[in-house]
Amino acid sequence: MRVLHYVKQFSPLSETFVYNQIIDLQSGGIENFVVTHKRVNAEGRPFAPVFELSEKKSFFYREMQRFLRKHGYYKYALSTKVWKEILQKFAPDVIHCHFGKSGFYVSSILDKLKIDLPLLIAFHGTDVLKTPFEDTSYKSQIQRTSLKKKVAFTTPTLFLKNLAVSNFGIQPDKIVVNPNGFRCDFNGFYRVRKNDGHSSFKIINIARFTAWKGQDYLIKAFREFSGRVDCDVALTLVGYGERKPALLQLINDLGLQDKVTVLESVPHESIPAILKEHDLYVQPSITDHKTKQAESFGVSILEAVAVGLPVIVTDSGGMQEVVLGGDQATAIVVEEKNCRALCEAMTRVYACGRNIDLVLRSRILERYNQPNNTAAVVRMYESLLQDG
Repeated sequence: MRVLHYVKQFSPLSETFVYNQIIDLQSGGIENFVVTHKRVNAEGRPFAPVFELSEKKSFFYREMQRFLRKHGYYKYALSTKVWKEILQKFAPDVIHCHFGKSGFYVSSILDKLKIDLPLLIAFHGTDVLKTPFEDTSYKSQIQRTSLKKKVAFTTPTLFLKNLAVSNFGIQPDKIVVNPNGFRCDFNGFYRVRKNDGHSSFKIINIARFTAWKGQDYLIKAFREFSGRVDCDVALTLVGYGERKPALLQLINDLGLQDKVTVLESVPHESIPAILKEHDLYVQPSITDHKTKQAESFGVSILEAVAVGLPVIVTDSGGMQEVVLGGDQATAIVVEEKNCRALCEAMTRVYACGRNIDLVLRSRILERYNQPNNTAAVVRMYESLLQDG
């Protein structure tokens, strides 16, 4: 089977789940090739073949394209010559579009070329939560695309599927919930923690530095927590993004410079070793009602569970699904934007002093792993081909 993957950028650090899926498909005997508008992180995430679409256009041309897209004339804003050559050269059986905007784009290309290929569109978060309200042409194109026989969609959580149904009007049976997976080699970094007293207690969060990831609430809760316990405590924030200066300022304002470490753009292969050196993972994401952003899944939560860390998540988005509702002892769900609740949960985990519950860990990792994710994708490819 030959699969063309289209994604706007391939492969930024924040899209590990896309890269891992393609690599796992390749290992399973699927012939994959990637088409992208921008190749990034090529050294850290090697893959071939990757075809990079040229962006070398005049300023006038780019502005005209933007105008046409903005006013709903999307098919007139598309240059199909290169795509026609790509499709003739690679002759894919299926096209897999990562993110709704990618599906919107490729569907428009296929319409203009009058080509009817099976299309799998993977929604991941913003493309369901935010973009439909910013771009009406995107919403209408996804609605039209969903009516085609050889088109299907995936979401990582039921939370996101339900929103895709309501925001786009897609029939529920066209969307399959296929949870993201994690690399199984994280299991090799499992660390046993014993409740024999603490000389130190280290908390970690891995996420982009943007408002809806909620690091502000974590930092404030951590300050309260650090005053409650009788040991050296530390907080590590791993990520990158526009709010890094604001977070550093908050850390300074609260006098936490000696307790909070900010690590930027850490290679993914270094993450399991970093997680192993910590005692608790916290994902404090919020629902931003202004931008409509929320945490649709949270692969970093899975990676922490694989290493054996207790986890605390908020009730925003799909994170409760990831921890299967939690056990309120070593996998705790708290109210979003509630610093006191975060602090109380940290204190509870600290007092417990052990790994995430083994039975719960087993259930989580059995459901959410890369082989399961990949197998589901292959089944969807096969179903689309049969429908054709």
